[in-house]
Amino acid sequence: MRKTGVAYHVCHISTKETVELIRNAKREGLDVTCETGPHYLTMIDMELQEDGRFKMNPPIRSAEDRDALLAGLIDGTIDMIATDHAPHTAEEKDRGLEKSLMGVVGLETAFAVLYTDLVKTGKAPLSVIIERMAAAPAKRFALEGGKIEVGEKANLCVFDLENEYIINSDEFLTMGKATPFEGKKVFGRSKLTLIGGKKVWQEK
Repeated sequence: MRKTGVAYHVCHISTKETVELIRNAKREGLDVTCETGPHYLTMIDMELQEDGRFKMNPPIRSAEDRDALLAGLIDGTIDMIATDHAPHTAEEKDRGLEKSLMGVVGLETAFAVLYTDLVKTGKAPLSVIIERMAAAPAKRFALEGGKIEVGEKANLCVFDLENEYIINSDEFLTMGKATPFEGKKVFGRSKLTLIGGKKVWQEK
């Protein structure tokens, strides 16, 4: 990047070393952004189970790594939160932690998990979670709908923050069901999704 001036984006970072590398690059003025996933911000390796729904790449790391990621999220080193949504068949994820294919689903759990584990516990403000999940990606990649303003296309989701429920992959719309958050009690149920000003999904 120093030689070419090219903009660089780093996907699903998971270690304290990577956080520090990106923090230093930004201090140097390099055009670099990065993202991490909800599972890296909320889980540690001691929570892994002998189950394919915990198999992902990169893997869940230590408590030190998780804490470094959270610090990077708060201080702006980490620009975005992405799910790295990777749906697999039940057969592909039913081979245990070692032999199952890499990847978990996250679209239908991301906000609720982050809101429950980070916002409700006081570890991160809601404004940061919203900015990193919606506004920052739209700005970095010149996507429409990164703002809620008159004249902007209504690309948004509506959540009931007081709605408490248990994550049940049988209720997912995605065909992939492998989530490390199966059975987790969370707040923030999705109620409505608008794309381009049109209602594309609403809870029945």
